[in-house]
Amino acid sequence: MSTPQLETSKNRAASDGTIQYRAVSGLAILALALGIASAAAMVGPVLWLVPLLAIITALVAMRRISASEELTGWYIALLGLLLAILFGVAAPARTLSRQYWLACRAEAFSGKFLEFLQHDKPYAAHQLRERSGVRKPLNEALPEAYNNDPESQKSFAKFVAEEPMKSLLEAGQKSVIMRTSTESLGRDDQHDLCVVHYQITAPGRKPISVMIAVKRSLEYSTGRETWQIENVAVE
Repeated sequence: MSTPQLETSKNRAASDGTIQYRAVSGLAILALALGIASAAAMVGPVLWLVPLLAIITALVAMRRISASEELTGWYIALLGLLLAILFGVAAPARTLSRQYWLACRAEAFSGKFLEFLQHDKPYAAHQLRERSGVRKPLNEALPEAYNNDPESQKSFAKFVAEEPMKSLLEAGQKSVIMRTSTESLGRDDQHDLCVVHYQITAPGRKPISVMIAVKRSLEYSTGRETWQIENVAVE
């Protein structure tokens, strides 16, 4: 006597030639949507959570589909997963490389500012604190330009009387300047702000810690960038 077999939907589909319908997983579609949305992570760290959420959703969807005979969409979830991984890796890499590039440029600009002071070029150093649009040419005629501009003379007198400008001008090339760290304070559509920290030692004086804020501005119409010493302070 033969053992009766339970007829399943798969068996019925095989016996009568019909094709069993399998629903597309909603989680798979959501994973794909989140994978596409992961491109937003390129904007900044605040959106890095999107790729992570997409990866979790995709993995859950793929696991449920693999364990089910009624769901499909595994490759849809896989595509979402791949997109999330792509943007999840590219976004931090882009941000970190840009921060490194900005830090190098800010260090070079602030270093030039300190170099002017060390080499007794206070007028040139003072001009680096001015916006590029009103900055006087850094040439041999610069002292004369100050003599003909009472407002600039007043600002310059205050500038050279403050630290660390005063100590650097007095010690000249005998001073020792050591950069200790650089950090990015943020950005908007047209500006980046970095802070470079230094330790300056002049002969016969205690070392002082100095913070130099450097601003980068970008003109989108021309693609031209300019740099400015935003602030100098003793910490």
